[in-house]
Formats: sequence, structure tokens, C-alpha cells
Amino acid sequence: MAITASALNGSPASLTFSSDGLNIHIPASSTSSTTTTYVISSKSIIALFPTLTQNDYTLLHTSLDTPLPASFTLTNPSKELISNYLYNPSNPPQWLSPETSEISVILSTSSGVAGGSEEVYSKTVKPLFENHLNLIEGTGYTLVKTTTATTIHEYISGLSSPNTNTKAHNHTILLLSGDTSLFELINSFPTTTTSSPKITLLPLPTGTGNAFATSTYPTTHPLTSLLLGTPTPLPLISVTFPPTTSLKSTSLPTPPSNTLYASVVLSWAFHAALVADSDTQFYRTTYPDTTRFFIAAQANLLPTPHLYKGKISTLNNDGSSWTEIKTPSTPGTPDGYWYFLATLISNLESTFPISPLTTPLDGKLRVVHFGEIAASADGKAEGAEEGPLMDVMNAVYDNGRHITLPAVGYERDGVDGLRIELLEEDYIPETEDSPHDRNRWRRICIDGAILEVEKGGWVEVRRVEKGLEGLSILWRGGVEV
Repeated sequence: MAITASALNGSPASLTFSSDGLNIHIPASSTSSTTTTYVISSKSIIALFPTLTQNDYTLLHTSLDTPLPASFTLTNPSKELISNYLYNPSNPPQWLSPETSEISVILSTSSGVAGGSEEVYSKTVKPLFENHLNLIEGTGYTLVKTTTATTIHEYISGLSSPNTNTKAHNHTILLLSGDTSLFELINSFPTTTTSSPKITLLPLPTGTGNAFATSTYPTTHPLTSLLLGTPTPLPLISVTFPPTTSLKSTSLPTPPSNTLYASVVLSWAFHAALVADSDTQFYRTTYPDTTRFFIAAQANLLPTPHLYKGKISTLNNDGSSWTEIKTPSTPGTPDGYWYFLATLISNLESTFPISPLTTPLDGKLRVVHFGEIAASADGKAEGAEEGPLMDVMNAVYDNGRHITLPAVGYERDGVDGLRIELLEEDYIPETEDSPHDRNRWRRICIDGAILEVEKGGWVEVRRVEKGLEGLSILWRGGVEV
């Protein structure tokens, strides 16, 4: 890495810049006998902005690992830093120009930690808009705070349709939320070709898991893509189900077509049960933050995980026939599924690469699945401390090592479609304290929402590589040095 002579807020400094981020070195002085180095990762840098002084730039970042303010002045930054992060406010892209687009910021007040979206907005988004983009709340953009469970659906479904006013047709939306709010936005988008607006979307993660943003912006800050990215089709899957199916854990109405769209995941068995149970009012009020997921996981593991009965098939090249997936299993164990998950993204959380071969927005629908794994005499898989299912989950945390395990199936090349035939009987509570949901073994998770499928039901999935017409996401690749 080349060292660049510079200045930090007017004081002498030197810079080194790489794909990992920026190092700012402050030389020894009368107040410090040693060189001080501040490190700002590439994922924390938002952008560089020109100032009125030649060779001076304002750097905006969100790093919590440095005492430096959120914005500061750098003199003579390296050409690599400039080429990667310089934004010119005098020539904004169409999606950031109030002359050509209606700009909205949506805060999901119920996502993640209480107040998380509003804190990100007040500390990062609003200063960026007002101080660097000349966008003032109320005139340059509209702020929408969710006040009910239906706010996002009502706002998106009410967006203006095409007419002679180009501005009324183009909408830029910055969504501060988790994955479920993104799911609700996508499924509220008007899809009729005669009335659909054009939406350019930037999701800014403030939820609990943030799988979509973690996977889509792995090395850069999402706001960098808002400023310097390119509108890109958002790969989706369509999920179709019988009309008797119930839709839970979302305020969305069940669509007349019995089809929903997802950008993250569809799952059944352990993962779907974990998500569904943890989203109940009891878990949300009793266990704060991510603790509810751990407790729900334990409840679904003990005394032993349920072995889900069903038939899962992949769509053949003819687009109409199916071939059943053969899930790896330990010899001597019964047929069934402990785990089934189909996904368009790589990580369900930052350290959990469930599909490590997936790259951002590659549009491939990959599948992870496994059946019952035989336990040793003490009830645990060889080398496991928490049982065989959790042994696989721990391997996911180990840099995605699970896809190398013989007991785990991974459709690494992707599939075009899936059909899940649910062969489970109605759930019968074992005790008074057991859940009283007859569809318990027939729950399907779609981006955090839950489908409860009736006995004998099914779900079909299709890959929609280019997403919905008129809906795009802002994206830019990693740092180039």
C-alpha cells in the first residue's frame, strides 16, 4: 500500500488505502510521543465530498471503532480513495434529484432494537441528505414512519402511476428496516404494466438478522450504493400455495393469485419453526433481541428434533416436470427432513454463510437440506456438543463448512423451481403446555412471514431472475484498488 501525505482537519497526517479500508496515521507531536493510527473499514466509509477548498474533501463514515467524528476533512487523499468514493453533489443521479424523482425515506419503527431505525436516520441519513445532498426533510424528500402494521403496504400500493408527469412515475425509496419489511414492500408493489410506478430501492439494515443487506453489501456501506451505485434488477422467487393457506407474521393481505414474492429465503422444517415460534407475542415480549431465536431453537431441538415428512422436487429443464430431491441421510435412519432452506442470498446473518457460493444478486436459487443424522450413544453426533442438528449449524458458522459434510445436501448450481408436498398429519399437542397449532409441522417461512398450509397441501417456487418490472435496487461492487 502506498503512503499518501495528507492532512486531517488541517493537521499533518499520512494515509494508506486498500480494499479493506483507510488507515490514517497521525505523526508524533508535542502532545503525543508515538504515531497514532485510525482505521476505518471500507464497509464503514460512505463517500468523499468535495469542499470549496481545492484538494480538501469531506469523508463521511459510520465506524464506531475510531474516536474520529462521523465527518472530517482530508487534504490530498489518494487517487484510489477518490476514484472509489467521490460523489459530486452538483451532478446527482436521477434517483437523487427531486427534479426527476419522488424521494422517500421509510422508517420501520418495529424492526430490530427499539428505536434503531430512528437512530440511524437521525445520526446518519438526515445529516447526509441535508449537509451533503441538499435534500431537506419535507421538501426534498418525504419521511414515512410506520405507525401501524400496514403502513408500508398502504404507502407503496398507493404510489402514483405513470402519466405525463415523469417525476410522479419515478420513486426513490430508502428503506430502514429488516428483511420482513422489505418483503412487505416487494409484495405491495403494483405489478400491472399499465399502472406500475418505477421504484429505485436502497435497503438500509436496521432489523435483527438483516440477511438481505448483509449478503448484498458484504464489503461496502449500503449508502455508498445509494450515492454511487447503479439500478440493478432485484432477483426474486415467486411462491404459490393453495387458497386454503393462512398467511401469518405479516400484515400483508393474502393475494388473490395466492402468489407471493421473496428476495431472501423460503424454508420448511427446523428453520421455519424457529422463525415462526420466535415471532410470537410470547417470545417477543419475554426474550429481548436475538435471545428469542436461541430459546425458540432450543424448544425445537429438545428432546429430539421433529423429522418432517414431505416430498421435495426440483423443476426440470422443460419447465413443467419435476424430479424428487434425494436428501442425504445416515444409513438406518427414517426418511424425512430436519432442515430445508432455499435461498437467493449467502448469509442469514453476518457470520452465518448458509450458501457460501452465492454472490450478491447472482439470481441463483440454491438449496440446503438434510434429513435425520444418527447420533452417538450419548445422543450427540460424533464431535458435537449440542446434538447432530446443531453440529451442522455450527459448521455453517465455521466459514460455511457444512456444505462439505456428507450428511448435508447443497444444490450448488442452483435450481429454477421447487415443489414441496407436505405429507404431515395435523399436530396433536402432547401436554397442556404444548403449542395448540394443528398446522405446526406444515409451516413455511418466506422472508420472515409464515405460511400455514392445510393437510395435504403444497408450495411451488419459481425463480424470477430479473425480478418485477419497474422495481430495481441500487448496488455497487467492492472497492477497487
